[in-house]
This record gives sequence, C-alpha cells and structure tokens, in this order.
Amino acid sequence: MKLKFNQLTSKCSICKKILTKDKFHKSNTSIHRVQYECIVCKKSIRKKASPEQSKKQNLKHFYGISVEDYNLKLSTQGDVCDSCGKPETSRRRNGELFALSVDHNHDTGEIRGLLCFACNCSLGKLRDNLETIQKLYNYRKKFE
Repeated sequence: MKLKFNQLTSKCSICKKILTKDKFHKSNTSIHRVQYECIVCKKSIRKKASPEQSKKQNLKHFYGISVEDYNLKLSTQGDVCDSCGKPETSRRRNGELFALSVDHNHDTGEIRGLLCFACNCSLGKLRDNLETIQKLYNYRKKFE
C-alpha cells in the first residue's frame, strides 16, 4: 500500500520514501516534529561514520569546538580528569576506554574542563548545584 504525504506521514530526505511518523525519531526543531531522516537511514549513516568523524561532528555541534581545541585542553590537563586528576578508567561495552567528557555550563555553554565518566556523571546527578555538593562533602566528612 502506497502512502500519501499528509500530517501522519513524512518523507525521508535520504531514501525519499513517504513513511508513517513512527518510522522517524522525534524532533522539536523540525516543522513536522520528526527528524528528516527515517530511523533506518539514520542508523546506516551512523554505521558508516568513523569514530573520528563522529567525535568531530559531536564536538562542533554540542560544544562549538574542534578536535584540535579538545586535544589542546586535554594536553593542558595532562591527559587526566580536571576534577579528580586521574585518567579515564570507564570502558565501553567493546572494551574501548571512554574519552574524557566535555564539562560545560548548561546556561552559558562555557566549557569548564574535561572530566572522567565518574566525575561527569556525579556532577550531573548533583545537577551542578554547589550547595548540594557541599552538603554531600560535609556528610561524607563526618564519617572519617
């Protein structure tokens, strides 16, 4: 059955097929409220992109920096986490080490430093709230 283009469908910009909107990831920026590529095409694009290409695109898109900027920050920090001072130890499912995460101010976008997975997750769970971080520190200190 061939679908017609309407409010319940969208056209993939890659395969050019008209598909129901459940075949697309949601988007808040598109006028159709779905991404321009269908899920199948989006997956095939991701598979083709090398890890270096993906890293370059993500750094530019999310943080406005180049791989060179990231590497300069990394060498300035001595290839260790800016918070705990230790190298990254967390690994992906395939055994590969995570790269240090770009820590940034979510309100201003200002990059603060590169953090290991554990420090970045901890800071995120505490919602960057200095009062909460201090309270947690004080709580932990009581038991030394």
